[in-house]
Amino acid sequence: MYISKFKTAISLTILILHSIAGKTQRAALQEYYNKAKEAYQQKNYPTFYDHISKALEIHPYHQGIMYQKALAAAHNQKPDEAVALLQSAILISTTFDLTVDDLKSLQNREDFKSVIALKERLGQPITNSVEAFTIPDPQLHAENITPGFKSGTFFVSSIHKRKVVYIDVLGNSTDFISSKQNGLGAVMCVKADSKTNSLWVASTVTPEMMEYDSTLTSAIYQFDARTKKMIACYEVDIEAKGFFFGDIVLNKAGEVFVSDSQNNVIFKINIQTKKLESYFTSDEFWNIQGISFSVDEKYLYIADYIKGIFRLTLSTKELIQLPVDAVASVKGVDGLIVYQNSLIVIQNGVQPMRVMQLPLNESGDGIISARTIDHKHPDFNEPTNGCLVNDTLYYVANSQWSGYDAHKKIKPASELKSIIILKSPLKP
Repeated sequence: MYISKFKTAISLTILILHSIAGKTQRAALQEYYNKAKEAYQQKNYPTFYDHISKALEIHPYHQGIMYQKALAAAHNQKPDEAVALLQSAILISTTFDLTVDDLKSLQNREDFKSVIALKERLGQPITNSVEAFTIPDPQLHAENITPGFKSGTFFVSSIHKRKVVYIDVLGNSTDFISSKQNGLGAVMCVKADSKTNSLWVASTVTPEMMEYDSTLTSAIYQFDARTKKMIACYEVDIEAKGFFFGDIVLNKAGEVFVSDSQNNVIFKINIQTKKLESYFTSDEFWNIQGISFSVDEKYLYIADYIKGIFRLTLSTKELIQLPVDAVASVKGVDGLIVYQNSLIVIQNGVQPMRVMQLPLNESGDGIISARTIDHKHPDFNEPTNGCLVNDTLYYVANSQWSGYDAHKKIKPASELKSIIILKSPLKP
């Protein structure tokens, strides 16, 4: 979600993100915004700065509020702060206008010129990936891809069609787990487990799935890869309003971990009880997405769509947020994959959307640089998740979250494109 480009600095109504916890915070954010807007219109710039600063304290990751505070800082003779805020906002979205009169006082500064150059650079496509194969079903709405049991094969999850698709070595696609089998909802993620020769499938109830039924329950399914029959269905052992299972990871011991972005909980499957048990949660989380183990499995890296990347030490349950020592944003990360001592991130919550490789320091607790894999790729229509095959990244380029009308009804196939899977060799 984005705040639209300002035509007169702060004239548009703010979008309150769902990730703001609690009505009290949302109300306070709206109140400070309204007061800031009023002060700006009255050209009371000190008051404008005070109120927009309080709004940013409540939501320090909101690029629109960053931009607005930058305008306020420029009006209050705080040029260093203004430029720093502008850079942070532009790294998240290049839609913000740097030519408004509010920023005229910065136009001769070299650091402001660098932000302008950054915006121009981010507006240019970078394409290191090429097409691996396509799936000729425009209404599939693919979300996740994982390697199959045989070299050169893959499984792809379908949100709308509520199924799992198999891709053979020639790139041909066939249904593997059929639509709505055993009550499947939207298939957000699928992972192949060679040790047990089974498929782990994350099923989530969401309006985008065909024949939407709100009475269904989100769950994790285990299917036998030989017979394609269900082995077990794992549901949550705690009470909550709902669950949105987005990602699944397996460790070397075969234990299964699942991320739930609805409640910001990492679940772990208990094979004996046939339940999903709460493994870890934190008030630090705003909206968790992809999860991935470090190579030595000492850590679990967790993407928070709003805040960035966290690292959980499994032995102690210590959680830290990774600092970023690079000119890069880690907001809007959906897919997250550990590759050697780096993170591969698929960002669809930034504009333009991008895929990045983020090298870590030796201790794995900080991001030290950033390399663009793809940026503003012509095949992008919300890239989501991917997988590794040796040293090559495969990922869904056009997941089709935008392929629905206002009532969550899928658009006609003639208005959509076939699913494109991109691939790119990685660098250590």
